[in-house]
Amino acid sequence: HIIVASLFLIPGASALAVPPRAVPAERQAGNIAIIPIRGPIDDLTVISVMRRTELAVANGAQAIVLEFDTPGGDMLATLQLCNYIKTQMPVNTIAWVHPHAFSAGAILALATREILVGTASAFGDAAPIQVAPGVGLIPMPPTERAKMEAPLVAEVVDSARLRGYDEHLVQSFVRLGSELWLIRNTTNEKRAIVDAEEYRTVFGSEPPRQAATVASTVDSSRKGEDESEGLIPYFSSYQSQPMLEGPPTVPQLSRPRLTEADLGQWTLIEQVAKADQLLVVYPDEAIALGLAKGRAANEQEITAWFGATTVTRYEESWSESLVRFLTGWPVRIGLIVVLLVAFVLEALTPGFGIFGSLAIIALLLLVGAPA
Repeated sequence: HIIVASLFLIPGASALAVPPRAVPAERQAGNIAIIPIRGPIDDLTVISVMRRTELAVANGAQAIVLEFDTPGGDMLATLQLCNYIKTQMPVNTIAWVHPHAFSAGAILALATREILVGTASAFGDAAPIQVAPGVGLIPMPPTERAKMEAPLVAEVVDSARLRGYDEHLVQSFVRLGSELWLIRNTTNEKRAIVDAEEYRTVFGSEPPRQAATVASTVDSSRKGEDESEGLIPYFSSYQSQPMLEGPPTVPQLSRPRLTEADLGQWTLIEQVAKADQLLVVYPDEAIALGLAKGRAANEQEITAWFGATTVTRYEESWSESLVRFLTGWPVRIGLIVVLLVAFVLEALTPGFGIFGSLAIIALLLLVGAPA
C-alpha cells in the first residue's frame, strides 16, 4: 500500500466526434478507457494499473487500452502484471504501442488480447539484464541467464498460445539464438514461420542468411483499419516483394512441424529473426508477422477501432507520481547522502538542531516512500 495520502483525480471523459463503424463483436465497445504506462515498470506500476483498471470498470468502461511508452522494467513486476492482465482485467483489453514498448513493455503487450501500433513505433528486445545503480550492466554467466530467461520464455509462449502468435517468433524477443524464416505454401498460400531445421526439411538445403535492406511501402488509406485482414505490407527492415503478391493472410501459427512430405511445397519470403539479434519489430513488420492487428496514431483512431463514442484517460494520481519520484535511484542516493552528512554534522554540533531534523526527514523519506 502507498502510505502517502492518495487523491484519486476524476479523469476527464471526452465524447469524440467519430461515428461508430462496423467492428468485430469481440472488439466492439461504446465506452473505452486508456491507461498510460510510461517509464520503467515496477511494483508501483502494478499497483497503479490495478487501481486505474478498477476505477475504469466501475465507471462503465467496456474496453481497456494499455498505452505503452516504456523502456522496460522489473521482471517480477512484469510477470505479476501479465497475470493480472490475463486473469482479472476485462477480456477486451488491448495494447497500444505509442510509441515504444521495449523489454517488459513488449512482454506485457503480448499478454493483451491484441496489439495496435502507433506511427514510428517499435517493440521487442526483451532479454533479461542485471543493472546496478551507479555501476551499470552486470554480465550474467550462462546458467544465471538461463534461470532468468526461463520464466520470461514461459510467459511469452503462454501469451502466444492464448493470443495466436507464433511461439518461436515471440521467443526471439527474449533470447538470442533464434533463426527464423517466413515461408509460403505454393498450393494453399498459407504462411508459416520456420527455424533452420524445419527449413532444411522443407527445402532440402541450408537457409539463406542475408543482410537486411530497409524499404517500406504503406497504403495510407488503410490507416486505422484491421490490416492483418488486408494486404500484407513490406517489412520496414526487410524488403520482401513476394509479401505484396501474396493473399491477405497472416502467418500460420500453432501447427505441427513440417516433414519431408512437405518438401518442394513451400517458397521463401524472408528471414525474420537472426541468431545474433534480439527481435525488434516496427509497424509494418509487426502487422506482417501477425503480432499487431493494425495502426492507431491518436485517440480518434483508437475510438474508431472499437466503434466507440466515448474515451476516458486514467492517468497516474499525483501521489503515485510523487512516490515514483521519491523512489527513483537518483533521489534515493541523494537522500542517503543528506542522511549521512546531516548525521555527522549533528554529531559534531552540541544539542539537537537543523542537521538532526534533516537526517530524520531523509530517513523517513527513504523508508516511507517505498512503503
